[in-house]
Amino acid sequence: MSDSVEIPNKSSFKVSEVCAITDVKSYVLRFWESEFPEISPLISSSGQKIYEHRDIEIVLLIKKLLFEQKMSIEEVKGELKKYIANSDQVDGEFNEHCSDAQFITLARNKLKHIISITESLQSKYNW
Repeated sequence: MSDSVEIPNKSSFKVSEVCAITDVKSYVLRFWESEFPEISPLISSSGQKIYEHRDIEIVLLIKKLLFEQKMSIEEVKGELKKYIANSDQVDGEFNEHCSDAQFITLARNKLKHIISITESLQSKYNW
């Protein structure tokens, strides 16, 4: 989703990192969180918001739709529903029609998500 933006290869990001990567101010990010439930940061045990790779992709998509394609917030909400449905469908398409490269990419994305969840749980419960 991140057309020309390079998202670092790590599983979790702080607010300041998300703002730097996406070039979105923190108050705009907080507003978008209230408008778009697709941006769903975890809350660490210290109360800090922790964003995942997918959250950054969603922020970049929202930014593109609002500022480049000049969509309204309601239009963006509709597009996000489609994007989420399509990405969930693609994530589930581990089948014989996948090329080796597609299969590896899908598997890598699934593993990144699992690692991200595990790291969040580790920090939350001090494992």
